Amino acid sequence: MDEGLLFSPVKSAHRLKEEQAAADSLVIVYEFKIEGMTCVACSGAIEKGLTFEFKDKGLIEEQGVSVVLLMHKMRVSLYKQKALLNKIDPVAIANEVEDLGFGAELIGTHEIEADAQSQASDIE
Repeated sequence: MDEGLLFSPVKSAHRLKEEQAAADSLVIVYEFKIEGMTCVACSGAIEKGLTFEFKDKGLIEEQGVSVVLLMHKMRVSLYKQKALLNKIDPVAIANEVEDLGFGAELIGTHEIEADAQSQASDIE
């Protein structure tokens, strides 16, 4: 008997939903070293600029962009699947920071579960 005939469309739709939910639950976090920030207005400009640019392209709603002036670091958290679909990667983020008048160098990348994002809001 052909195994293809045993394939259940209902089951595959359910499996597809499960896979989509799993993909949506992954968050990719990029950490950057920022150059040229000298004041709170600088860090605020970066946070606002990136939030505006990436808000509908996978950026986590709460603390999606976090800038620490004294450490000259920035963390950008995106839902992985949506970021991939919108072609948001470290180069796109660095280019946006440069368009705002600052330098950005990627120093780290990691993936976490979306639930863990709220617990990992501090830049180390």
